[in-house]
Amino acid sequence: MLTIPVVGGRAVEGAVRGVGIDVVDVAAVGDSLERYGARYRSRICGPAETAELDRHRTPQSAQVLAFLFGLKESVTKVLAPERDASWPWTAIQSVGGRSPSAVRVDGAAAERAHELELETFMVAASTWGGLVTVRVVGFGPVPQ
Repeated sequence: MLTIPVVGGRAVEGAVRGVGIDVVDVAAVGDSLERYGARYRSRICGPAETAELDRHRTPQSAQVLAFLFGLKESVTKVLAPERDASWPWTAIQSVGGRSPSAVRVDGAAAERAHELELETFMVAASTWGGLVTVRVVGFGPVPQ
């Protein structure tokens, strides 16, 4: 397991290792939550993320889950796994919910983050027109 700190909108020292962007439809997430409930959440969320969702009520829970899904998808794009590599959504977890202080990666995702020498993520998110957009930039050491 590897925990990578998150910075907000401040300058980051380091070399960009990858960029990931994802757009998630909040209504579609809400429909899946309504249809599949806890089973849907457990496929995407770890225990701390589930607790964060439990603190919110519909429609906020759909928006929070849309953010978490977008974060996981964006981090996966930063990690740029090999074509045949995969990991469950629970292998990438937000530490701190919608305002993450870190992203925890486990298993094959952690191995890939280690290969990329990831030290920091910059995470930004916005909501507009029923969509959540999540942007993640992964930074590592500057090559000497």
